Amino acid sequence: MKKYNENQILFIIRWAPISFIVIISIIITYLRINDNNILHNKEILELKKNFIQTKNNLIKNDVYAVEKYLQYSKAKSENELRVLLKNKVYRAHNIASRIYFENKDKNKDEILNLVKDALRHMRFNDNRAYFFIHNIKGQSLLYPLNKSLEGKNYASLQDINGYYFVQTIIKKVENKTEGYDEYFWVKEKNLSSKAYKKIIFTKYFEALDIVISTGDYIIDYENNIKIQVLKYINTLSIQKNSSLFIINKDKKILSHSNVNLLNKAFDELPANVQNTILDISEKIPKKEGFINYINTFDVKNNLKDEKQTTFIKVFSPWQWKIGSAYYDKELTSLIFNEKEKLNKRIDDDFLFTLKASIFSTFAFLLVSFFLSSLVSKRFISYRNELLKEVEKNRLKDSLLAQQSKMAAMGEMLANIAHQWRQPLSVISTASSGIRLKSEFSSLEEEDLYHSLETIDNSTVYLSKTIDDFSNFFKTSKILTRTNTKKIWENVESLIFAQFKNLNISFVLNIDDEKVYLLSNELIQVLLNLLSNAKDQFVLNKQGGCFIFVSMYVKDESLHIKIKDNAGGIDNHIISRIFEPYFTTKYRAQGTGIGLYMSEQIVTKSLKGNISATNRKYKHNEVPYEGALITIIIPTNI
Repeated sequence: MKKYNENQILFIIRWAPISFIVIISIIITYLRINDNNILHNKEILELKKNFIQTKNNLIKNDVYAVEKYLQYSKAKSENELRVLLKNKVYRAHNIASRIYFENKDKNKDEILNLVKDALRHMRFNDNRAYFFIHNIKGQSLLYPLNKSLEGKNYASLQDINGYYFVQTIIKKVENKTEGYDEYFWVKEKNLSSKAYKKIIFTKYFEALDIVISTGDYIIDYENNIKIQVLKYINTLSIQKNSSLFIINKDKKILSHSNVNLLNKAFDELPANVQNTILDISEKIPKKEGFINYINTFDVKNNLKDEKQTTFIKVFSPWQWKIGSAYYDKELTSLIFNEKEKLNKRIDDDFLFTLKASIFSTFAFLLVSFFLSSLVSKRFISYRNELLKEVEKNRLKDSLLAQQSKMAAMGEMLANIAHQWRQPLSVISTASSGIRLKSEFSSLEEEDLYHSLETIDNSTVYLSKTIDDFSNFFKTSKILTRTNTKKIWENVESLIFAQFKNLNISFVLNIDDEKVYLLSNELIQVLLNLLSNAKDQFVLNKQGGCFIFVSMYVKDESLHIKIKDNAGGIDNHIISRIFEPYFTTKYRAQGTGIGLYMSEQIVTKSLKGNISATNRKYKHNEVPYEGALITIIIPTNI
């Protein structure tokens, strides 16, 4: 069995390091892979976050840039129109001046007709704009759109908002000035149509005392600007491969990378394009914001039915929806590339760990085999030394047991001496009485029988004492069925006389419980404990000595408590009283093995435990202090 254990230890020494390295390698590899996965997930989240943030900012900035360009173009368009109108009026004024100077010999009406004929057919701004003339009274002198209205007075004419714009023209004549004006007028003859803002420029022509004017609707001029703007945006989008698009209020696509979809009516668009536009229209915020939808067409990237994130901003002046987008598939592709990098990193880490593990395993294999051979030799030497020490300890324990037995025998002999003294004295007295009465012929039969009975009782008592002594010193360890009261009676029969002579009283609380245990072993323990209490009483030279003994069964264990009033055990040594050869008595009074052997018997033979504490208590209202020994042993060992 020992050889088997040694082989096991050597096996562990030889293979444990290798197993340890392999396990550690696996753990490290797992942890590194796990850390890489955690790091990768964080990187993916960060990548996704940065991608979305960057892309959102990019498309948002693209849309804002287009919006600023549109704002600039719109503001610029009105200024350009004003400058254009002014230049046109100045040109007309120059024409009128030249006609006047060339025809000074004619009267003013003839010259006015020449001027009207020269200006009547002049057009600009896609043939929309024309010149018209008023006099100081507000009378229309030139109106190319409807000659029949010439000669009528329009001083009281007002626009849809009630503004008398002709009177403003009259003031220009009165003040002999020039300037801009604006009013809202319908573009068609039907006055129920929507009115649009119109800008005019008027300049006083002093020679004929008239005002020459021209004007144009800002919306018409802006439409021209819109065409130029969209042409520029579309060209720029194609060059930059942009995903920018613009949709107007009628769901017409004005700008997109797919030129085949531009400027078509909504009904003329393919069904899938219509669905996408409707989806955008439903989700679009009031002013601006991000939306997600499935794009069903993309000529640029050959992508269809792909989820798309779009930022849209409404350009309110023109009711245009400006948008720019990116596909979520771009993020998927980016994440896939990052995962490829991670897998390569994990593979590299795994190969590195594997190589390190193989190298470490080989190194530890050599070391472990070398150490195992050394340990094997040490084991053999250690085993031989251990066997010698075990033999020494066995002899030592045997001597301790023998010493304990001899000490107990000494105690018993002293007890027997005390117990035999009285019955021997009784026998001697009875026999002497018989002999004297016989010599004086006064021995009666009754006296003889009485003396013989006394002698017989004394010999029975002596015989019982010898039996108790013999039973105590039996070496066999046999489990016996007995009871607690009988155990105490056996103990008391061995010590009663000696304790009585020392005036040591017992206070008993012993239940009559059946037990199954090594009774002789338990009796030896109790005798040792009681002997120690007696020695302490003798050492203290005190009167009123009490020993309290209680025995009861609880939870299938026998509980024994022995308490005295001898002052207790010094707290500095109470933890050492069960050590071998530890004693506080003079060398002539004790060997220091009684309590040690008691502890060994309780723990090893009786399979129980023993403890010692100091207690303060009262008995018959008198306070005492002493040692409490507690023994707990199973009743069915």
